[in-house]
Amino acid sequence: MAWSKNQNFTLAVGSYREDYTNRVDLVKLVNGSLQRVGGFDHDSPPTKIGWREQSDGKEILITAGDKIRLWDFDSSYNAKNIQVLGNGRGNKDHFTGFDTSPTDPHILAVSSVDTTVTLFDSENPSKSTTIIAHDKEVYDIAWNPQHNQFATAGADGSVRLFDPRDFSTCSVLCEDPHGTPFIQVSWSNNGNYLAALKLDSNVCTILDRRYPCVTADELVGHSDSINGVTWAPHMDNYLCTASDDDHALIWNVGELPRHTYDPVMAYKANSSINHVSWNRNDPDWIGVVFGTSLQVLKI
Repeated sequence: MAWSKNQNFTLAVGSYREDYTNRVDLVKLVNGSLQRVGGFDHDSPPTKIGWREQSDGKEILITAGDKIRLWDFDSSYNAKNIQVLGNGRGNKDHFTGFDTSPTDPHILAVSSVDTTVTLFDSENPSKSTTIIAHDKEVYDIAWNPQHNQFATAGADGSVRLFDPRDFSTCSVLCEDPHGTPFIQVSWSNNGNYLAALKLDSNVCTILDRRYPCVTADELVGHSDSINGVTWAPHMDNYLCTASDDDHALIWNVGELPRHTYDPVMAYKANSSINHVSWNRNDPDWIGVVFGTSLQVLKI
């Protein structure tokens, strides 16, 4: 799920089926109700969806799965696949996530199950660079919004920090002593703090990029595994987590470290919440996905 950056109350949301009958739908909030306004078939389950603004102000949609695909839309929301990016491995490609460079939106940092990270230049794909980033699968990637670096979450139990100008080295921000995989990373708006989620864990780990290998804090409030985390786009100290316990919790982490936190707001869905996303255009709204339902919540 991803909120459009320049179309008010428009989201793209994908299905997850373990076959080749998946879809991505465009949904718009119209007169207080969500309406499907467009969409397209997406054979493999989309592991990540995101919008990218073009130089002319128009947006395109990017999806990850067996390939990285770029989609354009006409005024009636009819979709057209305009570019496909891959590592040249045919059906062996499988991408788990991506993020666009904050300084050059044509540069995509892409994570893969084959332990690699690839920097794709969508304007000149021949300039793409691939490195081995982890010892096992790379499950997520996030570009720092304020600094020219990106973080990765690995099945080897580590969170790593890369500078795209020098791939020869990386910093280990965190390493789980038991090798528990990290599955998601998300940066705060000021680019200093990184929220990291572990597989089957009810704890959200907060890392400080300025102090590698030191856990800044942990948010403990869910009773079951956390599936998603998103930072507020308008404030540096608020974030929202979503869990298998059917709850989405909003936290105010304030000045780190504090070591004692209680969520400031809570929402209970009808079933496990699989994904959560904060609206960057209107931060009074958060989207949550559970089961086959999409809801937008006004804070």
